[in-house]
Amino acid sequence: MELRLAGTTVLVTGAGQGLGRAIGLAFAQEGAWVAFHYNSSAEGAQKAAAEVNATGGAALAVHADLRDDAAVEAAAELRILTWICVEDAGRIIHPRIVDGQIAGSIAQGIGGALYEHLIYDADGNLSTGSLLDYLMPTSAEIPELVIGHVANAAANPLGVRGVGEGGTLGPAAALAGAVGDALGVAVDQLPITPSGLWELMQPELPQ
Repeated sequence: MELRLAGTTVLVTGAGQGLGRAIGLAFAQEGAWVAFHYNSSAEGAQKAAAEVNATGGAALAVHADLRDDAAVEAAAELRILTWICVEDAGRIIHPRIVDGQIAGSIAQGIGGALYEHLIYDADGNLSTGSLLDYLMPTSAEIPELVIGHVANAAANPLGVRGVGEGGTLGPAAALAGAVGDALGVAVDQLPITPSGLWELMQPELPQ
């Protein structure tokens, strides 16, 4: 078995072995994206990826040449380079608090679009009920935020508006639209996990 780190993706060879699945699951529980590599038979890698995904992690099986950086592309990693948001907060009383609310809501929205997944078993029990198996974005996953303001006073005595909601709603549509435009496919399921993104990149697979 061999491990290779590629950004936030962990590439695991020898995935058909129990140790490979266990290590991949451990990395997934820490928030890493896991790619189980196979050379010939895909059965072991696909089983390992399914076990990780069943616990709320993000994993897929890939056949890639681990000797070069093409493996990172095969792992279907989605990176946000810069996030620009302009909000109409009305009359801004405390700019730092307003910017903090916007930044936090954007992080929450990105989490829902890319990481956070409620998974239920066949009996309807929640399988992703703790932070050990429920992925949330950290500061490492949140891109540079550029926040701007349009100040139009609201029709209330203070002229203020709420700013905590807009950032939670925009990322889902923005990221799904960006992936759809890039790949020429319809993205109709969230979160956009590496395994789901990889499937969208395979034209021979039914969408």
